[in-house]
Amino acid sequence: MASLGLLNILIFSKRSTMCASLDGSDEVVTKNLEQHVRDGIQAINERNFNIAEYPWTGAASDFHTINPTGCRPPADNKVDAIRIMKYICTHCPNHQMRIHSLFTQIYVKEGGGKFADVFMNGDVSGAPGLKRGVWRPMVTVWSYRLTKGEWFCISEESIDGVQDDAIVIHATSLYERTVSNEVLLKMPKTPQAGLLTVDANYHSYSIEFSSMQDFAGNHSHPNKFSHQLLQNLKDKSGALPIIRAGGTTANRAIYHDNQTAGIINYYSGDRTWLDQPTNVSIEPRFFESFQQFPASTQYIFTLNFNVGEAGFNQTLLEAFAAWNALGESIYAFEIGNEVDGWGKISRRPKNWNQHDYVREWQALAEAISKNCSIPLPRFQGCAYTAPRNITIGDNSWNVANTIRAGLDVNGHLKSVSDHDYMGADCDGKPRPTIAGNLLNHHHMTSLMYWHEALGNDTQKFGIPYVIGETNSITCQGTPNVSDVFASVLWSIDYTLYGAGINVSRMYFHMGRAYRYSPWQPVTINNTAPYVKPLYYGNLFTFAALSGGNKQVVNLLNTTSLTAYALYEDSALQSIAIVNRHEFNATSMPAVGSERGCISFQLDVEKAMGFSHAQVRRLSAPGTDSKVNITFAGQTVDNETGKIFGELNIEAVEGGRVLMGSGEAVLITLQL
Repeated sequence: MASLGLLNILIFSKRSTMCASLDGSDEVVTKNLEQHVRDGIQAINERNFNIAEYPWTGAASDFHTINPTGCRPPADNKVDAIRIMKYICTHCPNHQMRIHSLFTQIYVKEGGGKFADVFMNGDVSGAPGLKRGVWRPMVTVWSYRLTKGEWFCISEESIDGVQDDAIVIHATSLYERTVSNEVLLKMPKTPQAGLLTVDANYHSYSIEFSSMQDFAGNHSHPNKFSHQLLQNLKDKSGALPIIRAGGTTANRAIYHDNQTAGIINYYSGDRTWLDQPTNVSIEPRFFESFQQFPASTQYIFTLNFNVGEAGFNQTLLEAFAAWNALGESIYAFEIGNEVDGWGKISRRPKNWNQHDYVREWQALAEAISKNCSIPLPRFQGCAYTAPRNITIGDNSWNVANTIRAGLDVNGHLKSVSDHDYMGADCDGKPRPTIAGNLLNHHHMTSLMYWHEALGNDTQKFGIPYVIGETNSITCQGTPNVSDVFASVLWSIDYTLYGAGINVSRMYFHMGRAYRYSPWQPVTINNTAPYVKPLYYGNLFTFAALSGGNKQVVNLLNTTSLTAYALYEDSALQSIAIVNRHEFNATSMPAVGSERGCISFQLDVEKAMGFSHAQVRRLSAPGTDSKVNITFAGQTVDNETGKIFGELNIEAVEGGRVLMGSGEAVLITLQL
């Protein structure tokens, strides 16, 4: 458990400055920062919490706690940090801390910026779970940042000797939080027969066609940030995600042999702020973008499904150029995007039907295969909109009926694809919400019903079924819904649920400035590239499916609680639990607001031979948080894309795991 002196670092001493220290020599700065820590501990012990006075002014406004354990809520700003500390001291009148030694390290981060860490060895007494007069050791790291010549404290990370009592503390409502429920999870020794086996890159990506260069760069300007983020996923799982370049703008792309740039996006009038261009023009240098991601990355390339003889020839030209440039790195071609709705718009006649689609698609697939000498199968078919009709028959557009209509008659199909989202934030639509669209497990499963049925149906034909474009909210996402921690919890539950039915892979869509993207790839409106919350969910699922050859069994299926057992070669390996109970950090009232805590008891047969288990926890201040997210104590650097921080693996005692509202855990079983 983090030091109960936790979020405070600030101080009660008379100084001429309001910051922790003015800049100077390392010797002077070290002396001042260590005094700042001493004064902070003194302020806590003397119950001085006046935020307007020094020493509290020596903390940055974005002061936060890193990786708090158990059910204690993290603080992501100075005000909440002081409020929580004051609450602890009020309810624990004997709470005191002592310092035994301090050590300071001053350093410059890669890319610039001067920082310092003050390591404090001490002990604590009077905390819940400790008898009066008993002192337990604690180790705390206070981190500082130099800003315009002044040093400010920016974070606290600590581990203390009351960790064994942490469960007691949380269960007895330290912050007026209680274990609201106890859940027994019983794991079957083996998965049921016939269950789908999925790859390590089951969770893959779909990038908006017009945004491909933004995410990847080109030979002269490779996007090293994106490259590193993809490499992180491979490091977690042993596999790179497959990258689909597609979406609406693939239907707007025209290939030219020569133009002034690899890709030119055209916007209507002066509307470059729009998410998507009206038209897209590409030439050979565009394919450089497909050579910037880590080696061995594979791609699905969506071709424009043009109409008429001229359109047919344009699609052939585009396909030939792509295959000539990329060759075997093309995992599959798609011909057209969401074509099942084209009879309702100007792209095809109103009476255009599945048989027309099959005829046109087959002609193009055959011509592309012969023209490029492509080994088969090399096409992903359909790429339809969200399925809501599984009726068998010619009048029902769905992937199974399209296969029945002859889509695979010549052996071109590698897979068939549908798209889906948890809601829509488009013109005239009610705005989606965190609670209704993301944190309600049964809302997700009600949509997955259609995919499960179609996956079962296409399996009869031996054709893998994938969700080829998906994310939280269509029309590029909803601010403060798609870009907060709730989307992380949803994505884990959604992905693992899909892996447990006949959905062979899922491709999460992203775009340059899309709200639901896992990261922003380039500078937009003076905001540099950065990692968004969803990426942390991607890290979790890649870790859960590491090594591939996994089978996923749903263990718990309630509105806000879900759990999955993961097997490899029919042997149980790990358990993933997602607590989707909403807890809002940004609107949290005074300390004492309840963040529920649930105890999970793991019931694993002794015959399986497991001796212990380890937990990697994914947490954030709240389900509405955009920052201060950690997975196993680690975070992602927004400058380099690299994972940093000490890996925090928690031990499981007595088969019991505690989870706060809005958390996920990955439990690895050890022999």
